[in-house]
Amino acid sequence: YFQSQWVTRAYSLVSSGNNSTHYEIGVKREELGTLSRWLNDHADSSSIIRISEPKGTYHLEDSQDEIVFFAAGIGVTPALSMLRTLSSKNDPRSLSLDWSVPYEKNFIFKTEFERYADLPQYQINFRVTKKEGRITQPFIEKKYSYTPGKFAFLCGPQAFMENIQTFLKQKNWPEEAMKIQHFNAQVDPQ
Repeated sequence: YFQSQWVTRAYSLVSSGNNSTHYEIGVKREELGTLSRWLNDHADSSSIIRISEPKGTYHLEDSQDEIVFFAAGIGVTPALSMLRTLSSKNDPRSLSLDWSVPYEKNFIFKTEFERYADLPQYQINFRVTKKEGRITQPFIEKKYSYTPGKFAFLCGPQAFMENIQTFLKQKNWPEEAMKIQHFNAQVDPQ
């Protein structure tokens, strides 16, 4: 409830899929954002917030033997949820994360991601694009070949996801092995 009106937004969960006692979200504070500023600057344990059940089809499935996750900026939040879920279940599946941000300061939850990077089934690449540049087709060619049971999750700005999707298709990834999270401000207020 914000300044005498309800404000509706959609956020990605960062909590483990094995946790049914509470939901946790990661919200980047946007300078011009109505709810993100309020959540970051004013919300506390006495704040009244209405939530819906989680929605969408962007989630881990048992048939996904190996996970490759391409994230840009705050688009890393579903990857954190996946890592927390796999880890809490002692799930042996591997997850490779390639996370792009413009500046080092943009790596949210970095300490937690570094802890996962120390485990053998997880590979995490932190990419600072202002220093290292963006992901390229030759990088995808070298590092991310497709095999059955491997799935790529993409989350970030539209141009980022379109580039990664094009690179993966050129490396013969089938469309059904690519899962894309689109940020959408149009949410059902009910």
